[in-house]
Amino acid sequence: TLKGVLGDSGDINAETRGLLMTHNISEDPYPKDIEQYFPPPFTLENELKYRKDFRKHCIFSIDPPTAKDLDDALSCILLPGGTYEVGIHISDVSHFVKYGTPLDKIAEKLATSVYLVQRVYHMLPPALTMMASLLPGTDKLAVSVILEITQDGIVINRTFYQSIIHSCAQLHYSHAQTFLENQDKKNWEASDFPTVYNGFTIDDCAKVVCNLHKLAVVLRKKRFDSGALAINQPKLSFEIDRETCEPLSYSLYTLHESNWLIEEFMLLANMLVADHLRTVFPKTALLRNHQPPDSVQIEKIAKSLKVYDINIDFTSAGSIQKSKALYTQGGKPDDFLRDIIINNILSKPMVRAEYCVIDPEKNMSHFALNVKYYTHFTSPIRRYPDIVVHRMLISCITNKPFKPYEDPEVIHKIAINSNDKKNNAKKVSEASADMYAAYLIGKLGGLEEYASVAEVKENYFEAIVLSMNINVKVYVNIVSFSLRNLKLIFDLAITYLFSLIESTKSRFTT
Repeated sequence: TLKGVLGDSGDINAETRGLLMTHNISEDPYPKDIEQYFPPPFTLENELKYRKDFRKHCIFSIDPPTAKDLDDALSCILLPGGTYEVGIHISDVSHFVKYGTPLDKIAEKLATSVYLVQRVYHMLPPALTMMASLLPGTDKLAVSVILEITQDGIVINRTFYQSIIHSCAQLHYSHAQTFLENQDKKNWEASDFPTVYNGFTIDDCAKVVCNLHKLAVVLRKKRFDSGALAINQPKLSFEIDRETCEPLSYSLYTLHESNWLIEEFMLLANMLVADHLRTVFPKTALLRNHQPPDSVQIEKIAKSLKVYDINIDFTSAGSIQKSKALYTQGGKPDDFLRDIIINNILSKPMVRAEYCVIDPEKNMSHFALNVKYYTHFTSPIRRYPDIVVHRMLISCITNKPFKPYEDPEVIHKIAINSNDKKNNAKKVSEASADMYAAYLIGKLGGLEEYASVAEVKENYFEAIVLSMNINVKVYVNIVSFSLRNLKLIFDLAITYLFSLIESTKSRFTT
């Protein structure tokens, strides 16, 4: 049965609609009258009765320039004793999404925002996303984790609050990175940065960024020294035509110190909230569990890596990280490419982290982070489990029981649905990037790039296109070969051909 016409084959918008239909993602999941379920604008007088007032603090967000859903903001004050008060402020989305309302039920069903190359399908209605986002220059409701941290990264005190904040700026990662690369500079030119509100200056922001960075460096080192693992994959990003949504060029989005700064404090907040909830909700806390990699797959991967004289100790997350560092942190020009290749290979035996209900009889730890308890708290605008965690934490803060979340089965159903929707969203996001890559290659009339062979099978080999960080399977007639670096050529049909330096030989070596 013909349900409708998507458009012409090869058209970006038509192909995108096809992706959404294939993965059962609605372009407009909310009814037109959904705004009737939005709460009325909050009154400051009422909210200040039970919220901590942080509006006089220098608080700001750091996000990509395209970000619309501003979940988090940070603050940092140097205390008289030499310790730091760090504020991790997360949008209080649970104030806007009341439990059991039609709005809540749709958000629970969607479970996550879906990110495509050219647009985002938000979990929450766009108008509500804007209401909840921690935009600068206006009072916003938040849930704040306030920490006292020593200069060597020890958390000596933690407190959770429902709060009111007033973000003074919406910084981009590039702004924060500029501060970090010029830490001795004073009197920054305000016109080079976004507007700063609330009586603060861009110099105030720069100082806070640098103090946060000092702590983040220490926290990151402590985390990896204690056995954490990071398998970071640079994401393929595109410059697109704003009118047609067609790709113009591509590049790999690499992480910088400013990204790591945010990551460290978000991870820390998630860990601290998880540790708190598991004591208050010992039977129903919603956690994020990551099991160790599959042992059979590990053996296969270890053999593949040894072909390239790469020996990885798979005993623990920490041992994998230390082994990996020997090949990717040697200060050599090709370290970045080595990191792409090794991370691609190491990701294969890894299982996906999943949401789950706390269970004293099971291993609740997070393998990669090497912590006993972990959850998602820091992105409630785009993840429903974070809203659940917020409701639990606010129940702790107010000392008021939240009856619906005292039933493990309720949390279990939320976890199962959230896992399914998160995995589905990941597939759509990856398919969108693949579609854009194929479209751009066709538009350019072909593309020639270097690739590295990750695995050799009987009738094919798997290669990693280094400039795009994508994996391709190449089926060949030559069975006996050993390849590392090849020039990969895509033709208009996106089939894969290879130009080998010694193309007349039946066996090739590097």
